[in-house]
Amino acid sequence: MNDIVVMLGSEIKMNKDGQIEGYLVRFGSETQTDLENDYFTPDTDFGREIGEKSPLNLYYHHGLDPVIGKRYVGKGYISRTPEGIWYEGQLEMRDEYDKMIAKLAKEGKRGFSSGAASH
Repeated sequence: MNDIVVMLGSEIKMNKDGQIEGYLVRFGSETQTDLENDYFTPDTDFGREIGEKSPLNLYYHHGLDPVIGKRYVGKGYISRTPEGIWYEGQLEMRDEYDKMIAKLAKEGKRGFSSGAASH
């Protein structure tokens, strides 16, 4: 299994209808790193084109949760800004698991993470 580099983006802003937004990735530098001394810059190769609104599904716990697994919990778009990679989307509200994730996000108990492969 590949290691996963987790670079925390920012807090999630969410309205009552499950619309969410926030930074998936904030750009850093040699002096602005995560706990593993990793960072992303505007020159980072994310392995995909990031246009004005590039589609990106949202997964809970990087798709590693034993109950939810690799089922997406939301759909949205990413775009590049001078500060990082911005995400806007809609959480699904299909069942009690999706609603629990929405509740945790609304309470500030969840945040965005890139879940980028370590290379």
